[in-house]
Amino acid sequence: MTTLDPALKAVTDQMRIIGDADGDGRIDIEEFLAALRGIGIDRAHAQRAFEEADKDRDGALGYEEAVTAARKALQ
Repeated sequence: MTTLDPALKAVTDQMRIIGDADGDGRIDIEEFLAALRGIGIDRAHAQRAFEEADKDRDGALGYEEAVTAARKALQ
């Protein structure tokens, strides 16, 4: 099992709490921004990370893609 650094763990915990608010199995931009806002990440920086991770430009990420985007936002 991979151990997450504390900041990334905080983001993934927020994504689980706020999570998939509409129950569609994906995390949209607002859900993602809310999770990162919860740990103090700048909105513009988080939005850029989301947009880079949203390869198909459908406005939503699967959980693994969202974790990858969160990792990028924390850099």
